[in-house]
Amino acid sequence: MSELDQKSSKTKRRSFELIDEEIKNDPVGSEPKIRLLYNKIVKTENDTGKIFNLKYRVYVCALASSEILEKKNIGQNEFVFHGNMYSAELEPKNDDLDDFDPAEFSSFQEYFLTEANKSPEFMSNDFWKNKERDTSVFFEKENFKSFKRHYGHVLSNFIGGRFPEDFQELFKFIMKMGDNRILADVHEDFDARHIELIFSATPTNKPQDAYATFKQYVLYTSAMWRMAVYLDEAKNLTRVSESLIGNPYRIRFNGRLISQDLARSVTEYNLLSKYINSTSKSRVLEIGAGYGRLGEVFHQLSDVQYIIVDIMPSIFVSRFYLERRHPKSKILDFRDIAKIDRLPDNFEEYDFIFLTPNQLKYLPDESVDMVININSFMEMSRTAVDSYFSEIDRLSNGFLYTKQWFRNLSKKGVELFNKNNYPVKGHWKLVREQYDQLHIKFFEQIWKLGG
Repeated sequence: MSELDQKSSKTKRRSFELIDEEIKNDPVGSEPKIRLLYNKIVKTENDTGKIFNLKYRVYVCALASSEILEKKNIGQNEFVFHGNMYSAELEPKNDDLDDFDPAEFSSFQEYFLTEANKSPEFMSNDFWKNKERDTSVFFEKENFKSFKRHYGHVLSNFIGGRFPEDFQELFKFIMKMGDNRILADVHEDFDARHIELIFSATPTNKPQDAYATFKQYVLYTSAMWRMAVYLDEAKNLTRVSESLIGNPYRIRFNGRLISQDLARSVTEYNLLSKYINSTSKSRVLEIGAGYGRLGEVFHQLSDVQYIIVDIMPSIFVSRFYLERRHPKSKILDFRDIAKIDRLPDNFEEYDFIFLTPNQLKYLPDESVDMVININSFMEMSRTAVDSYFSEIDRLSNGFLYTKQWFRNLSKKGVELFNKNNYPVKGHWKLVREQYDQLHIKFFEQIWKLGG
């Protein structure tokens, strides 16, 4: 090594030593500066070693600052420290959802079908009809109490073994960061009931034995959470918490309850919030909202009106969950709209609105700032997607965010969509496209439609 190279190497080491000292003394204050430096170096230099060293320090600083901020922003009762051994007695009791009545579910479903069948082009294809049939066991009274453990997996809360490539990519990132603490996250003991219930209801997705699936799920969740913290420049993960409603798996990182759903939702919110006007109350429309995980985060972090359009049984779950998660929110139900065949004059006053697909026609033209679809256009028929895209074109004066498979899987009644063959309109403008950093088999696109 030449004398010049030696001096350069010493200068780099000294620079990193100073950064490390700053992280140690003030991780919260250091993080924005280190991120800014990292982003600048990535754009201006080709020194892979320097780039990796800065990336590593962003990761370390992000975790350290988040640990400080979440204890400041989230109530202390949210944290449970088990030490090295999980103890169920230390965990707060979950909301058992004793008020869930299967008869209410049946009545809700009957009312939904009567209304939604007025526009059959939007309705379930064979794939979703079969899925609804297979998962009906989740809506028995005792099972529904834990819908985040089983119905949530049908949506996006993936169990181990189903997407090994995606899991491996997350795990490789964590290992490159040298974070061996991922193996020490405290979690509940193995209980086969819920995983075996998933296996029985969705037999085509049975990956391996229940214990191995559970352990991989825990590791997958821990890896995804760390990646989400690393990506979270706005520190919004430190401002939200995982609700016990729906009985999520108890996995704790630094004492706080973590989940795949919260990691995904905040990562999505951070992207979408850049395209929504924060100075006035925006209107967000999500087509296919699952149990309402993203709407829950939007309501916690911003002032938006959140409209959910969905089919059974998801619309029941999201309606049920968000009403209990945000009991002070004002909710407009599709059944109230069906009684008058229009939106009420004061519909803008509501926090959450739940619509059947045929009721989209009641929303005014160009009245929506952001339309969202995550992982469900990819499971629809061509007819349904065409119908939704026509409505989106009429309704949106802002943006469409879509996250789907890069290449669709063959499923009965489902169009073989890929990234390039969705029926986007010629006047739409693609303003952002990337792969999902929490799941590399999904692409994300943001289209500008108007305004």
